[in-house]
Amino acid sequence: MSRELDVRDFTRNRVTPQRTMELQALAAKISDSLPGTHRIRVERMDPATGNAAHIVSDASPPTPFWGRCLKNDGTTGSQR
Repeated sequence: MSRELDVRDFTRNRVTPQRTMELQALAAKISDSLPGTHRIRVERMDPATGNAAHIVSDASPPTPFWGRCLKNDGTTGSQR
Protein backbone atom coordinates (compact mmCIF):
# COMPACT_ATOMS: atom_id res chain seq x y z
CA MET A 1 0.00 0.00 0.00
CA SER A 2 1.40 3.41 -0.92
CA ARG A 3 1.35 6.43 1.38
CA GLU A 4 1.47 10.11 0.66
CA LEU A 5 4.33 11.99 2.24
CA ASP A 6 3.97 15.70 2.94
CA VAL A 7 7.28 17.29 1.97
CA ARG A 8 6.26 20.93 2.37
CA ASP A 9 8.63 23.15 4.36
CA PHE A 10 6.56 24.55 7.24
CA THR A 11 9.53 26.43 8.68
CA ARG A 12 9.34 29.00 5.88
CA ASN A 13 6.93 31.90 6.47
CA ARG A 14 5.13 32.65 3.21
CA VAL A 15 3.43 35.80 4.49
CA THR A 16 5.02 38.78 2.79
CA PRO A 17 4.23 42.47 3.32
CA GLN A 18 3.12 42.65 -0.32
CA ARG A 19 0.69 39.71 0.07
CA THR A 20 -0.68 41.17 3.31
CA MET A 21 -1.31 44.56 1.65
CA GLU A 22 -2.88 42.82 -1.37
CA LEU A 23 -5.38 40.92 0.78
CA GLN A 24 -6.14 43.97 2.95
CA ALA A 25 -6.82 46.01 -0.20
CA LEU A 26 -9.09 43.26 -1.52
CA ALA A 27 -11.01 43.17 1.77
CA ALA A 28 -11.41 46.97 1.62
CA LYS A 29 -12.67 46.78 -1.98
CA ILE A 30 -15.20 44.10 -1.05
CA SER A 31 -16.23 46.09 2.03
CA ASP A 32 -17.02 49.09 -0.16
CA SER A 33 -19.64 47.01 -1.98
CA LEU A 34 -21.30 45.72 1.21
CA PRO A 35 -24.49 47.33 2.53
CA GLY A 36 -24.42 50.01 5.23
CA THR A 37 -21.48 49.95 7.61
CA HIS A 38 -20.75 46.25 7.02
CA ARG A 39 -16.97 45.75 6.66
CA ILE A 40 -14.65 42.78 6.40
CA ARG A 41 -10.97 42.65 7.35
CA VAL A 42 -8.13 40.16 7.39
CA GLU A 43 -7.38 39.43 11.04
CA ARG A 44 -4.68 36.79 10.66
CA MET A 45 -2.54 35.29 7.89
CA ASP A 46 -1.52 31.63 7.52
CA PRO A 47 2.30 31.45 7.49
CA ALA A 48 2.29 28.07 5.71
CA THR A 49 0.28 29.29 2.69
CA GLY A 50 0.44 33.08 2.74
CA ASN A 51 -3.37 33.24 2.57
CA ALA A 52 -5.87 34.81 4.93
CA ALA A 53 -6.51 32.47 7.85
CA HIS A 54 -9.08 34.55 9.73
CA ILE A 55 -11.46 37.03 8.09
CA VAL A 56 -13.66 39.13 10.38
CA SER A 57 -17.02 40.63 9.46
CA ASP A 58 -17.99 43.80 11.36
CA ALA A 59 -21.44 45.42 11.52
CA SER A 60 -23.10 42.78 9.38
CA PRO A 61 -26.86 43.23 8.94
CA PRO A 62 -28.98 40.39 10.33
CA THR A 63 -29.64 37.57 7.89
CA PRO A 64 -33.03 35.99 7.22
CA PHE A 65 -31.75 32.79 8.87
CA TRP A 66 -31.19 34.45 12.27
CA GLY A 67 -34.50 36.25 11.98
CA ARG A 68 -36.28 32.93 11.49
CA CYS A 69 -34.46 31.41 14.48
CA LEU A 70 -35.38 34.26 16.78
CA LYS A 71 -38.97 34.35 15.50
CA ASN A 72 -39.30 30.60 16.06
CA ASP A 73 -38.34 30.35 19.73
CA GLY A 74 -36.60 33.57 20.78
CA THR A 75 -33.16 31.96 21.13
CA THR A 76 -30.18 31.29 18.90
CA GLY A 77 -29.90 27.62 19.85
CA SER A 78 -27.41 27.60 22.70
CA GLN A 79 -29.76 29.13 25.29
CA ARG A 80 -32.14 26.19 25.69
